[in-house]
Amino acid sequence: MKRFFACLTSAAMMLSFGGLLPETLPAVVFAEQEDGTEAEEGLTYDEETATLTLSGEISGRELTAFVRNVTNPVRHIVAAEGAVFPENASWLFENTKAQGSLFAELETADFSKADTSKTTNMAGMFHDCVKLQKVDLSGFDTSNVIDFQHMFGMCESLTELDLSSFDTANAEIMEYMFWGDDKLETIYVSDQWSMEKVTRSTSMFIFDYALTGGNGTVFDESKDDGTYACIDTADAPGYFTRKQPEPVETTTTTIETTTTTTETTTTTTETTTTETTTPTTTRPTTGPGSTTTVEQTTTVTQETTTEPTVTEPNETETLTGDVSGDGVIDTADAMLLARFLSRMIDSLPDPDAADVDGDGAVTIADAMILMRYVNGWKGYDVYFKAKS
Repeated sequence: MKRFFACLTSAAMMLSFGGLLPETLPAVVFAEQEDGTEAEEGLTYDEETATLTLSGEISGRELTAFVRNVTNPVRHIVAAEGAVFPENASWLFENTKAQGSLFAELETADFSKADTSKTTNMAGMFHDCVKLQKVDLSGFDTSNVIDFQHMFGMCESLTELDLSSFDTANAEIMEYMFWGDDKLETIYVSDQWSMEKVTRSTSMFIFDYALTGGNGTVFDESKDDGTYACIDTADAPGYFTRKQPEPVETTTTTIETTTTTTETTTTTTETTTTETTTPTTTRPTTGPGSTTTVEQTTTVTQETTTEPTVTEPNETETLTGDVSGDGVIDTADAMLLARFLSRMIDSLPDPDAADVDGDGAVTIADAMILMRYVNGWKGYDVYFKAKS
């Protein structure tokens, strides 16, 4: 049964990633209508299908207040005909503790009928929506959008994105736009995609290991910024695939998959067995003239044991996650670790603090845990404690 909840006006919420330089993560301001008025048609939630329907003038304040009053998780979002997004639509569906983890279970979004013609800021719109698997953005008019940073960051369940409706002629900021989408294989764009005015594209594709362009270009850690933010062709490598407006002849593209083998060193014991056969003196047997040759076998066993290298513990206390070594765990540490893993920097001030999950290796998992912790996710505080 469909239930309608009245939209309640509440104070705007802000999330600030403190201690970070402006060119990386800005302060987060949730979207709201410029005049502060309530949406005319309102918002509806269908409990049976767990679907949130957007209609009328969308306000970030009202959306947040409305979803907070929904008992069950929102798994699907649909924009009805005439749904108009605000000029500042940044962080609108972001999944963070500060926003109450309202979209932690979001799986699909259909914005094919949405009106975004007046929107200029889409930064962080779906950031951290880790269960989002499919999003229809065919109705998006992005011709006026300037800021796309973090728009799809850490959408870990996405395998495909169709951005063929995106016109980025006026875009200036795209840093971290697709970061942490390690299952994302294909991004479709059209000839409307442009990087001409973009001035900030740092780590645009960082950790997107599965990403492959339409001509077979595979992800390269040294090219995780906007360098390859173009349609992949024989003449110019890129991470995007051209979306044809009309059906074309079916072609077969062979993509080579590279398998990485990790060698693990363990303590081993080698046993060497040497058998020596020595003939003995011939001695007579019962009966005249009869002899028997007896061979004696001696087995020598030699054991060689390789002992593991033991490193004496550092007496200096290390704060897990504080890779900058400043005594504080914040977003600056998360970005520093991300840059180290993407080989943008060669070392960390405190490398001992980088193995957040304690598995003995510094990997993308450590960077994501650290980012979620500083982002306020529940349950991640168990990783961050002093160790000696």
